[in-house]
Amino acid sequence: MIDSLTEKFKQLRLNTFAHYIDQTMKTAEEKNWSSMQIIEHLADLELNEREKNCHKKTLVAPTRLGRQARARRQLR
Repeated sequence: MIDSLTEKFKQLRLNTFAHYIDQTMKTAEEKNWSSMQIIEHLADLELNEREKNCHKKTLVAPTRLGRQARARRQLR
């Protein structure tokens, strides 16, 4: 069942859900989490990962633009 869920999460582009579902379910069982706690935990992980990736893209973008501009100047 976890494999089926993992595939569905990937299709929905919920990659962090897919990556952490096994670990989260084990933790949930140990801590006796409710269904809502499991979903909230996975949603928090997904949001945190997306925010982290967004910041990475913001930091990388100017560097790429700078390289492209330098390359164009060198061609002239």
